[in-house]
Amino acid sequence: MVGKTSARTTHALCIAAALAGAAATSATSAHAQTANESAAQVRFGRGRELFVANDFNGALVEFRAANQLVGSPNTRLYIARCLRELGRLGEAFIEFQRAAAEAADRSSSEPRYAATRDAARQDMEAIRPRIGNLTLRAPRAPEGLVVRVGDTVVPNAMLDVPVPTTPGTIVVTASATGRLPFRQEITVRAGANAEQSIELRPDPNYVAPAVGSGNNGNNGNNGNGANGRDGESATPPPPRMVRVTEGGGVRIAGIVVGGLGVAGLAAFVGFGLRASARFVSLQTECGLGGCGPEWDPQIQEGQLFQTLANVGLIAGSALVVGGTVMLIVGGPRERMVPESEAAGRSTARRAAPQWTPWVAPGAGGAMAGIGATF
Repeated sequence: MVGKTSARTTHALCIAAALAGAAATSATSAHAQTANESAAQVRFGRGRELFVANDFNGALVEFRAANQLVGSPNTRLYIARCLRELGRLGEAFIEFQRAAAEAADRSSSEPRYAATRDAARQDMEAIRPRIGNLTLRAPRAPEGLVVRVGDTVVPNAMLDVPVPTTPGTIVVTASATGRLPFRQEITVRAGANAEQSIELRPDPNYVAPAVGSGNNGNNGNNGNGANGRDGESATPPPPRMVRVTEGGGVRIAGIVVGGLGVAGLAAFVGFGLRASARFVSLQTECGLGGCGPEWDPQIQEGQLFQTLANVGLIAGSALVVGGTVMLIVGGPRERMVPESEAAGRSTARRAAPQWTPWVAPGAGGAMAGIGATF
């Protein structure tokens, strides 16, 4: 009988201890909730004072702190109004939507929130004509894509969805591992819908981390050697890409053509001077009566010099112009190739002859040619 009484007493004490613990936990939770509500009321009151004083930045800080402590449709309504007064209409529109939805949910059990619901809807519709909508699309989104509008990260769940946006020029950037960065300026107009597709091209200089072939040091134990676990070979790293310069043959030809043009102009000067000298000589020798038949060889030679000078002028001018154009448009181009391919190209260039045009004075004019070195 004494044993049964002792057992019942112990059982009763356990139940009492459990109830006491639950009561203590409930009291602690209630105290924390009361403390949050008290702090939220203080921050909300400060926000109201700053809002009335037109300090909308300061009020926004206080209202957001209050809403973080205790979520309230009234607080969110003031957050939206602060954003509206600061000109951040896209953000304000979203906050008005959230305030209206939260107030509508709570108005069924707390009718006092019906006024908040109606006020949020009215303010939201008032700024609707003043905002635009921006839809960002990433049809081939790479892994790890991060999209930003200004400094704000856009969640991937908001892609392909029209987002209320403050009108103006905004900057959209995107990045992902192994891809070239994306940047685009977009102009969003009030009452209009804007779209932007995001395409990230592969980065030719990106080298993926080497994939290890081992499996916790067990390669030697499973008979697979360097191939790794289960006979799977390690993925070879992509080749290292380097920038090479190729082409430029047209520019070299332009140098040659330009050199020949300079030679032609030099011939024009040389033959022109000789033709002029011959004309002066004949004029001195023959006088005003003209030259007789015995001077025909000298006259013909002077005419030949003049013809050669004219040909040198026309051909030289044309070649100089053509060579200049070839120099401008015939420059080498750069592109990215594997390092092994670049090494082969370098060896080929060393084996090829290097051509150099030259121009030198000569008897009766000038001479031009091309030399090669190996």
